[in-house]
Amino acid sequence: MLRRTTVRQTTMRFGVGMRWRWRSHPSRWGRVILVVALMLLPWLFVQAMPSAQWWRGLQDQEVLQTAATAPFTLPANAEGRVFRWWPDILIAAQQTKVPPILIAAIMLHESGGVPNAGSPTGAYGLMQIIPSTAQSLPGWYPGARANPGENLILGAELLAENKQATGNWLLATAAYYGGTGFVTPRVSYDAPWSVAAPALAVVPCPGGLGFAACDAANAGLTMTGYVDQVVATMRHVATWQMELALPSSLPNFFPTVASTPGVASDSLVGELDALLEEAGAALAA
Repeated sequence: MLRRTTVRQTTMRFGVGMRWRWRSHPSRWGRVILVVALMLLPWLFVQAMPSAQWWRGLQDQEVLQTAATAPFTLPANAEGRVFRWWPDILIAAQQTKVPPILIAAIMLHESGGVPNAGSPTGAYGLMQIIPSTAQSLPGWYPGARANPGENLILGAELLAENKQATGNWLLATAAYYGGTGFVTPRVSYDAPWSVAAPALAVVPCPGGLGFAACDAANAGLTMTGYVDQVVATMRHVATWQMELALPSSLPNFFPTVASTPGVASDSLVGELDALLEEAGAALAA
């Protein structure tokens, strides 16, 4: 004998004269759940995909592959952003003995000079410091990453530690991008850039199944490519000294390097020339 299935009805009171009726309907709610699940699938897929750094503005794999060989483009109003943070950059440079022109260039690459810039990996601020790295640096305290001036100091401290581990500022820059664990096994201490560049022409990604995703997230940018881009940006920054009326009394970060003929030792151009010379002169000696 067939039994007639009845539909249960639940009545709930929310106040005087106010009722809410809910008719349970298994098949209907099953369809609703299925539709919601299908709508969430694209979101779950996107969340599972590794995200590129926000400032690259990369939205698909075709753009990622193009960016791997394209030169770095300075952010809009790059001069104004360097000028805005220049006093704080000089403070960070004086505290850590890192050339201010290098701090300024890496700041432009990492955050575009935007103080509250963030990335899906947890990096934050002008120098894009991740929490675990920040906590290992001398200037860290809770909230330091959120302070633009302190963020610059943390980034400069990391560069200084990289310099101690690698031997010169160009290798320290490569380590800022890829980590010392990807630099020191590939090149000798204080290796000149002419020797280090071929060895560091790799994307700093672990091997195995995750390599392709990591390579895409980094836009295929190698450590050599990153350093070359930073050097090109330093050349731009050096030309802004007169336009931005930057202080000319820079600290002498290269006391053992002879001044470049025709270039004042206290200029940004002189500082850049000395930085590049030191990176190659140490091995030659």
